[in-house]
Amino acid sequence: MFSDGVFQVNFGWLNDDESTPKFRKKLKDTLTEKAQLSSPPDYEEKYVTFQKDEWIEKVAYIIDALAISIEKASNKADAGDA
Repeated sequence: MFSDGVFQVNFGWLNDDESTPKFRKKLKDTLTEKAQLSSPPDYEEKYVTFQKDEWIEKVAYIIDALAISIEKASNKADAGDA
């Protein structure tokens, strides 16, 4: 989040081990499904940005998408699947 209201998701940074590409895809898919925030086809290598007018009315959906993605990743880690 930047002071001018730009919301940025650094998908390119999510690649530290074999589990993070799955998390990255789930996060992208959930942001698309819940908040209707589209990412480019090559999102895996990008810092995807959304202008304030694209996301400001969707804060609750973004929070849900983050919570769902984190919960699924935590459950897999707890189960030893991550």
